[in-house]
Amino acid sequence: MKLTDIVAVSGMPGVHKVISRHKTGLVLENVQTKKRTSTGLRHRASNLNDISIYTEEGDLPLWEVFKRLKKKEDAKEELPTHKSSKAELEAGLEAVAETYDKERVYISDMKKMFQWYHMVKGELDFDSLGKEEGETEEAAATGEKKAAKKAAPKKTVKAPKVSKGAGGASKVPKNSNRGK
Repeated sequence: MKLTDIVAVSGMPGVHKVISRHKTGLVLENVQTKKRTSTGLRHRASNLNDISIYTEEGDLPLWEVFKRLKKKEDAKEELPTHKSSKAELEAGLEAVAETYDKERVYISDMKKMFQWYHMVKGELDFDSLGKEEGETEEAAATGEKKAAKKAAPKKTVKAPKVSKGAGGASKVPKNSNRGK
């Protein structure tokens, strides 16, 4: 699973995988329970790939934080959970994002971030994090991107001309094929 497929939804606990889209929302599957639900217009879905952590130098993407957390976990270091103390959460985030902005990153943000990581770590493809869609490994190494395919031009249909009649009222021209 890719990080671009995972969303956090306001009013719904946990993180969800996007199954499909419909005209008024999304069809989602909870990453942990595998229960499917749909969102409506009142829900706000945030893609985890678009979320970042405030740092003193700028923003650090969440996928980069997840990669660093995975490296720490692979090195058999213990990571905090969302139920850890404030000091443990701060130390855990400082270990992967040394220059995070202590004034703008709240404890609730840290709790969410660690909770999301623990939810998706079994499902997430960490090798694909940070690579754009359609990018090959060679292109990623050299920094070159594939050229995007151009969409076919849309065909437009012209509306019939409307003429003004007496008194400024609009008149639509009569169809010449009527009655034949």
